[in-house]
Amino acid sequence: MKRARMLVLLVLLAGALGLAFTLRPHAAPPTSPRLIDALANALEVPAPPVEPALLELESFPDATGHAALAVPIPVEPVRGFVLRVLMAPTDGPRPAITLHSLNAAEAAAFGGQPRPIDGPLPGKELGPCLRSSRAPNGQWMCQRFAHLPSNAGAGLLVISGAANAVRRIEVLNADMPDWRTPGNPILSRLIRRAANASPTGSSWRTGLVARPGGRYTFEVTLPERAELWVGLGHEQGSRGAPVRFIARQDDRVLLDEVVPADLKWHDQRLRLEGEAGQRSRITLEAQAAGGTGEARGLWSTPRVMSASSAPNILLITVDALRADRLGTYGHGRNTSPMIDHIARSGVQFDRATAQSCLTWPSITSLMTGRYPLNTGVQERGQRPPPDLATLPQLLAAHGYDTFAGTDQALFPPIDLSDFDDADRINVFIKPSPRKQLERLAAQFADHPTFAWVHLENVHYPLTPQQPLRFDPGYEGRFQNAFTQEDHNQFMSPGDVTPREQEHINALYDSAIVDADQEIQAMLATLDQKGVLERTIVVITADHGERLGEHGAVLEHVAPHHSVLQVPLIIAWEGNLAAGQRIPSRVQLIDVFPTLLSLAGVPHPPGLDGRDLSPALRGEPLPEAPAYADCKGYFFAQYRGDELVIINPEGKESVLSYGLRTTVKPRELYDLAKDPSGQRDIAGEESARAEAASTALRAELERWKRRSTTTEQGHIGQAAIEALQQAGYLQGTPDPEVETARPRE
Repeated sequence: MKRARMLVLLVLLAGALGLAFTLRPHAAPPTSPRLIDALANALEVPAPPVEPALLELESFPDATGHAALAVPIPVEPVRGFVLRVLMAPTDGPRPAITLHSLNAAEAAAFGGQPRPIDGPLPGKELGPCLRSSRAPNGQWMCQRFAHLPSNAGAGLLVISGAANAVRRIEVLNADMPDWRTPGNPILSRLIRRAANASPTGSSWRTGLVARPGGRYTFEVTLPERAELWVGLGHEQGSRGAPVRFIARQDDRVLLDEVVPADLKWHDQRLRLEGEAGQRSRITLEAQAAGGTGEARGLWSTPRVMSASSAPNILLITVDALRADRLGTYGHGRNTSPMIDHIARSGVQFDRATAQSCLTWPSITSLMTGRYPLNTGVQERGQRPPPDLATLPQLLAAHGYDTFAGTDQALFPPIDLSDFDDADRINVFIKPSPRKQLERLAAQFADHPTFAWVHLENVHYPLTPQQPLRFDPGYEGRFQNAFTQEDHNQFMSPGDVTPREQEHINALYDSAIVDADQEIQAMLATLDQKGVLERTIVVITADHGERLGEHGAVLEHVAPHHSVLQVPLIIAWEGNLAAGQRIPSRVQLIDVFPTLLSLAGVPHPPGLDGRDLSPALRGEPLPEAPAYADCKGYFFAQYRGDELVIINPEGKESVLSYGLRTTVKPRELYDLAKDPSGQRDIAGEESARAEAASTALRAELERWKRRSTTTEQGHIGQAAIEALQQAGYLQGTPDPEVETARPRE
């Protein structure tokens, strides 16, 4: 009897565990594993490095009667650090805190001790300590991520105003851990994200710490024609020393190379011996190789790769591109000859919906196949749960090399998903993703590659190459550009004349031409290398734009039709029916399962998006509703030609430059009669509006009940500060007011 009861309990337990595993999002088993993802199962790992504080001060000279208190900071040039300053609780003015860089002579003259200072400040100002908030003990705290230029001798912290309110100063090395690091606090300290020089700017990668004496050992199952791909490099800093990198397969030495601290990645592709399915051990070992600096090596993106005939994928997103400004979607101006050509050679979805009015949550939905409420990402800086599979992560696990690029150095693609390589173009060269594609073309020819390129041409500020292309007779104040300052000052349609709004719209159209020409150059590069026919090309946008509509001169922080309706075009030479147009409404979340199907990769469970690949083969696509939300409090639903928007809590978005954006508690648009979505009929058709809004509220409740997470993930403070200092995150939210910054 006991044995029978035990058997029943085991069966019930197994069923419960099986149900839990089924409900929890998980990725398909990898066939070409990245070793960083397998770190928890490694046979051997080194002791994690210890990073002591660079500076800790709790007592300071009295600065009463002086202009400022100056504190020298002994940090290594180029190496990132985090500055934290704690101040006494106060409701009055707080100190003004700025960071300066001193050259060697200035550093020697100032000395190494804090002291009051009057008169001109030495060195070059790098910027303020931006973020200020209350610490748990009631003190105020500011933090800043920064690094000194390569020619610096020291840093200098300058505290003016109420300098005597400062209670503690800390300076820490910025480890910049990757956001998908294991929860184990020991293993997470072995993973670093770092940037080294690339031919077009800086290549950000995630790597395993390679300190002298450290060794990793992994047991892997060899795929067909296996290779070990790995980059050899160093953590950032100007005082690095050479590192000897040794890689072995079982007892065979694959690599033994000394790499100087030259701030470059040295990529290796090492052939592994053995039949497919054979078990083998991979060992990565680092040794000091002389020199007077500190040996801080990195094994960047180590992974076991296999031969594959899968297609390449080029995903191009054009920031703030609304569909109706393209020729292929009916626009009268010749804004998009290349995009129109791609649409004629591939499949065009006539009604595609973005999931958000902001870039960060919209791209996250595209990369995960889930609505913002189900990713937990509705603002910039937020993260989905680490175990929520992303498109590049799944493709990489099935043999793809993954790359992210952009035409803007300020946009952080690596912070939105998980890529083997994320390239930020140097601000001192002309931004051109074509240059990034040139160096990827050989890779496209040799191995399946997923490349995501994000173009910012169409996002404000509008500075097109030919500002008078579509409005040659205009001679007003916005003749050559609609700058960021213009955007911040002229917000509402009443701030500009109808003629000026007309020219702003023409600038927007001219900027689309710039993006179209960039796309043409990228595809020509792939075509010249003979790899375009093996490449799936996807063109879409994160959101659209309001152009003099719904109370905005040029803005998108509201879920109106001109913001949510985006282009979606998929082309694959010789594999899709050329010139096909699909009228059924689709969503950005559908791109995720569709590309996985085209690549032959299994879908993870629990997706909100649907696989569009049958429609790409010519099969009928049933109509389905589409949903979007803006900042987690404006919500929209499409059903056929009906668009309903609700603002359940009556919230208002206040942008940092003053524009106040809201929507009514309920708005309704009939797109069959009003294709541009300009006329709200909720008041005159109240019963219809009530039915539509009730259906949307019910859907929101369903999402909340089945949401896979109850907490929003956040990037680390160091990463937030890095983005702020780069200029992408402008300011910080007041805890009492919902805000949106100029760039999302």
